[in-house]
Amino acid sequence: MRFQKIGSIGLITLLTTLLMGGLGSVALSQKQPNGLSGNTVKAIASTQTLPNAKQNQSNEQILLDIEGELGDGDQVLPQDGSLYDEHTFEGLAGQSVAIDLESDDFDTFLILLDPQERIVGQHDDVSQNDLNSTLNVTLPVDGTYTIIANGFDSNSRGRYRLLVRTPIQSVSQ
Repeated sequence: MRFQKIGSIGLITLLTTLLMGGLGSVALSQKQPNGLSGNTVKAIASTQTLPNAKQNQSNEQILLDIEGELGDGDQVLPQDGSLYDEHTFEGLAGQSVAIDLESDDFDTFLILLDPQERIVGQHDDVSQNDLNSTLNVTLPVDGTYTIIANGFDSNSRGRYRLLVRTPIQSVSQ
């Protein structure tokens, strides 16, 4: 049986086999100091597929899925006068993430900052005909990463969607 390791705190490990849009199980186990398994609690759970999630993404975990808007009252980049919103997520060193910033209203610009606010990556247009932004990076350190959801210029206003995904890392039991 294959599990997705959610996390560990001391001797407690949480594993799940939840699949997007289906049934799965969650197991919480505690190891004794001598290394033997202790109590295990299992539960059956049902998940729902996110309405905007792509069909082929069952091997990816959604870290952020945000619908936002650039408009009056948003922060302004001093370099070019463009509006921006900040969004954060927790990342691990070596973790691969895919970030997409899409809008039908304006030309997007995407910036990813590490926990020390250094630029990890930035992207403007997918192509000459696609003014959305996408970034695929491997995170350099553990910590809280900041995404700057930005427009290309000071006239950029409107709705956008920000999606951050990472491959699911499975461990065998």
